[in-house]
Order: sequence, then C-alpha cells, then structure tokens
Amino acid sequence: MKKVGILYILGFLVGMATGLFIPLSTLFLESKGVSENIIGMISSTYFVAMVVGSIIFLKICRKTDAYKLVISALLLAVIAIFVFVNSTKIIAFFICMFVVGLGISFNFITIQNNLAQTDTDDKTKVTGIYAFFFAIGFAVSTALGTIMFSISTNLAFGAACVLLLIDMVIIYKAKLKLGNSDNKSSGSENKIALFFPFILGGYTYGFIENAFSAFYPIYLKDSYSLKFAGIVLGTFVLGGIVGMLPLSALPAKLGIYKACILFSIGALFSLALIVGTSQKLLFSLIAGACVCVIYPSTLAALNMERVSSDDVIWATGVYSMFYSIGSACGPFVTGFVMDFTHKGLFIVSGLLIGLFMIVHLVMETKMQLQRR
Repeated sequence: MKKVGILYILGFLVGMATGLFIPLSTLFLESKGVSENIIGMISSTYFVAMVVGSIIFLKICRKTDAYKLVISALLLAVIAIFVFVNSTKIIAFFICMFVVGLGISFNFITIQNNLAQTDTDDKTKVTGIYAFFFAIGFAVSTALGTIMFSISTNLAFGAACVLLLIDMVIIYKAKLKLGNSDNKSSGSENKIALFFPFILGGYTYGFIENAFSAFYPIYLKDSYSLKFAGIVLGTFVLGGIVGMLPLSALPAKLGIYKACILFSIGALFSLALIVGTSQKLLFSLIAGACVCVIYPSTLAALNMERVSSDDVIWATGVYSMFYSIGSACGPFVTGFVMDFTHKGLFIVSGLLIGLFMIVHLVMETKMQLQRR
C-alpha cells in the first residue's frame, strides 16, 4: 500500500501543477497581447506534445530506467515554465508549451503503468482514487491560481514549478519502475484491436471533457450570465469529484463491460439533457460523474482483463496517447460544428463519440458471452 499512497500523492501534485499552468498560461498570453487564435494554437501544442510524448516514451523507456527519464523530462518542463514566463517571443511560447506537455506526458504514463501493476484485485477502485486525488489537486489549484496570478505572475507559475520539483524528488526516491522493461512485448503493435474497446474510453473521456469545458460556457453565455456559466461548469467538475469513488467501485460488482456501458449511457443522456432542459445544474452534476468515471474504469480494465504483464507499458502508453488525441480533437471538432451549425449543437460531436463507444462495448459484451 505504500507504493499506492505514493501514486496518489503524485496524482495530487501533478493535478495541482497542471491546474495552475494550463489555465493561467492563457491568461498570461492574453496579458501579453497575444491574439485569441494564436493562444488557441499554443494551448493545443500541449496536447500535441502529450501525443508525441507517448510515442517517444514507448520507444525509449525500455532502454533506460523509467524514473531517470521522467525526472529529466520534468526538469526540462520546469525550465520551460521559467522561460515561458520570462519570454516575449511567440516561437518561445510554442516551444515551452511543447516541452511542458512532454514532461507531463512522461509523468502520466509512469504513474498509470504503476497503477496497472498494483497488487490488488480491484484496480478500478485504485485508479478511481488516483483520479479523485488528481481532480482535487486540479480543482484546488484552479481556484487558487487566479488569486495567485492577480498577486504575482511569478508566484503562480513559480508554485507550478515547485510542485513539479516535489514530484521529481518523490519519483527519484521511489524509483518507479515500468515492469519488465528489458523485454519487449512480442506483437504489441498488432494488439490495438484487442485493447480498442477500453483505449477508446481514453479518447472519449478526453474528447468530451475538453469539448465541454471549452464550449459549454460559450453556449450558455447567450442566454445566461457568465457567472452562471461558471457555476454550471464548476458543478460538472464537482460531479466528477463526488462521483469518482462510489462509481469506480461498480465495475467490480457489475463487470467491466456492463459498468462502462452504464457510465457511457449515463453520460450521453445527461449531456443531452443539459442542452434540452432547464435543469442544467442537476444534469451537469450527473454528467460530470458519468464522464469522469470513464477514465479510471477503462484504464483499469486494460490490466484487469486484456493486458499481460509484458504489455502493460505499451497499453498504458497507447491509452495516454488516445486520451491526448481526444483532448486535442474535442475542442477542434466542436468548434468546427458550432461555426457551421448552431451553438446548441456543440455537444453533438461528443454524443456521437459516446454512442460509438456504447455500440462497440455492447458488441464486445455479446462476443464475450458467445465465447463462454
């Protein structure tokens, strides 16, 4: 349990660090007079780096100790944050955002891999608790970040650097490993079809979460005050935090396929009802719980039913890559839909992705029953 506790602490720290850097970076760029289009491109660079980082990490993690690789990447991320705050060049902002994304990507994969290898029968619950600590860290830092930013820019970004440095020290002391990293898993690259139902969960979660966070306030702004839009978005985050622990225990009782189908259906209906009814706070709370629990359930499922010990590194890396792709695609596709249709249809793309996941999981469930 000592190792699991360390992973929870790391989740809280990286949640706080990203909760400070990601939202405040846009405020900082705006204060420097950078246009909204360029700010959007710079922010997207973070998620592009997450995808690239997943690929790079999978290629080189077997050739070196994982903790040394992560520490080096996080140290570069800290330096990049320092340069980011003290630079005025657009190209420097792009490069720094990319380097930070790489460091966070390496960190995520290492933590997820170690979560998958914890010695427990209920890995979904363990992953859910980790996601809970990450969400708490992100929420706390998001709330405090704007206050710190108003006091001093250096204070806010300096706090993010300190959190990553503490993260580095813990990883160094714990010397986190990546399983059997000396023996390359045979044929892992051909197993996407086998892992796909749950890897799709990472993409779906990243897509819906970031599309909703980016465009729901814009949709509400036409009919409601900006303050109310912020409250509704906060309710979505609160739903994810409150629902994470109780809902992440369901896969052990219902089975991973049935639980994931249930979560996806709940997410679909609640997201649709947010737009279609006046009870926006209630359904935002339910949507937050159902969407956020998709992450721990599908990530844990990779190790519970589908992945041998030799494939854990590859599977968690690919999961992170699909999550990052979904995070980048969500705002882009949703923005495209809103530009060419109606703002009320902002959630359509997310609903279609969720529906595809449900259909795929139902088909997989039938195949599992036929095999038995």
